[in-house]
Amino acid sequence: MRLLRTVICGLVLAVGIPSCGSPTQPFPPTSDDGLAQLLNGAWAQQGTVVGSSLVLTLSSFGTSLSGTGQYAIEAGRSGALTLTGSVSSLRVHLDIVYDDGAVAQFDGALSDRNTLTGALHNGTPQSLTPSFMTTFTRTTS
Repeated sequence: MRLLRTVICGLVLAVGIPSCGSPTQPFPPTSDDGLAQLLNGAWAQQGTVVGSSLVLTLSSFGTSLSGTGQYAIEAGRSGALTLTGSVSSLRVHLDIVYDDGAVAQFDGALSDRNTLTGALHNGTPQSLTPSFMTTFTRTTS
C-alpha cells in the first residue's frame, strides 16, 4: 500500500497537483504522517558558534525518519552523521550518531513550515549532560 502511495504521489507531483508533502501541505499538520512529510529536506542549525555547524537531511516514510548530515566543531573536527527517528503525537524525535561514535538526541516540533525547534541532548539518553534549546531552519525542500 505504501509503495502504491509513493507511486501516486510521484505522479501527482509530476503533473503539478499539490499533494504528498508539497509546500501546500496544510500547516499545522493534523497527522503524524503529514508532519513527517513536511520534514523532508535539509535543515541547518541556527545560532551556532562561528566555525561550527550541524546540517541534517531528512527523509520520511510514514512516520519514520532517516537521514544523513554533516557537522563541524569550532576549532575541532568535522565529519558525517547518520540519523533515525520518528514522529509521534505531532512531535519529532531524532537519534543522531556521529562518525566518531558520539550520539545525541533531538526532541522538538515544527513552529512553522521552515522552523524546527526543540531540545538537543549530546550523549546517551541516560547521561547527565544538559540539553539545550536549538532551532533548525529549512535550507531545501
